[in-house]
Amino acid sequence: MRFFLTNCRYIYAVLQLISLVPFKEVFAFNPTILSSTLRTSSNFLSHVSSSLIEQRNKILFSQNVNSDNYIAEHNNDEEKEESLDEEAILRFQGVSKLYHNHPSIKNIQKQKQEHIPNGKIASSTTTTSHKSILSRLQQSTIAVIGIGGVGSWSAEAICRSGIKNIILIDLDDICISNTNRQLHTTTNTISQLKTTTMKERLMDINPNCNVTIIHDFITTENSFTIMEDLKQKYNLDLVIDCIDGHVEKCALIAACCCFDIPIITCGGAAGRIDPSQIICGDLSVSEYDKLLFWTKKKLRKEYRLFPNIEKKKKTRKWRIKAVYSMEHQKTNGNDDDDDMFRSKCDGASGTACFVTCTYGMIAASQAVTMIVENDFVKPRLIRSSVEYLKRKHEESKAKHNVNDKGIIEELM
Repeated sequence: MRFFLTNCRYIYAVLQLISLVPFKEVFAFNPTILSSTLRTSSNFLSHVSSSLIEQRNKILFSQNVNSDNYIAEHNNDEEKEESLDEEAILRFQGVSKLYHNHPSIKNIQKQKQEHIPNGKIASSTTTTSHKSILSRLQQSTIAVIGIGGVGSWSAEAICRSGIKNIILIDLDDICISNTNRQLHTTTNTISQLKTTTMKERLMDINPNCNVTIIHDFITTENSFTIMEDLKQKYNLDLVIDCIDGHVEKCALIAACCCFDIPIITCGGAAGRIDPSQIICGDLSVSEYDKLLFWTKKKLRKEYRLFPNIEKKKKTRKWRIKAVYSMEHQKTNGNDDDDDMFRSKCDGASGTACFVTCTYGMIAASQAVTMIVENDFVKPRLIRSSVEYLKRKHEESKAKHNVNDKGIIEELM
């Protein structure tokens, strides 16, 4: 009897804590209340027990799924290792070994393995070999948009890093005033298309590289169509944005956001002389860059993909990587307005290859690291605006009757 009454007190105490029984009735011995309370507590404990069992099953299922995914990922890497040819290994094993031995990559692998139940995977598959890293680079697809002072360096850097599938998008030709900053500009290449010349250069570096060229500029009218086609037909993994106009840059970023394509965007290199001040950070916190300033403003105000800045509140990161300089941009106040050729091709502020090259190299470094780590950063967006932009794109496609081939074949 004492055991029964003691348990009743414990049950009453629990029920009081969850506000099922008034405090004054906690230690009352009314048989009616006691009987009702016992039934209630029994149902409550049964519900708690079933919930705990359900939660435990979910955790076990999640661990099994993660384990299966981890095993499948390593099995795929092993299969890809077997498909690597000796030439690719000789050309690019320096890059794969670099990332394989890097402490940050090893820490990521260790964190993944900590979430796998013991005994689920063999010891031979718990570490990623440098060949699996190389196979991942070989299987990836990167688009470089804007093959100029930044994009030309970035395209060559990812090619020399083992990226086998590269898409080049531009419609501009090589001008003699590009000599000071653009990789592909030589005496023999002046007046040639940048994409064509760059493709020939990349094929000389790696004859097995798959280089797709699209002869067009990204505009507000075609950005969504081009990005959608690239995503569907080439399984595009990443975009490096080297566009030098904020209107077109915004159109590209908006399209990538809507189709879940990770993007690395580059700011303006003109008017800067110190490459040591170039960094990579979140686009939302970029400073001292007029190109990115107007880009951010347009993305907030017109596309409404990101929230407006509120005073006295911490800026919410957009999760878009941006390459920009902390150096104050210099402007030339003695421009010759009659020299239209120089103003169009070289800009008013002037540029140097050691600055544009650094922009391109940092962007390429971020792209390769994201692929090696298999950690593609996707933007944090206002979803309602994304759905609106997608509907607008579908309406535009229906209005212009885009054929089943899409736009890519017409531009290649």
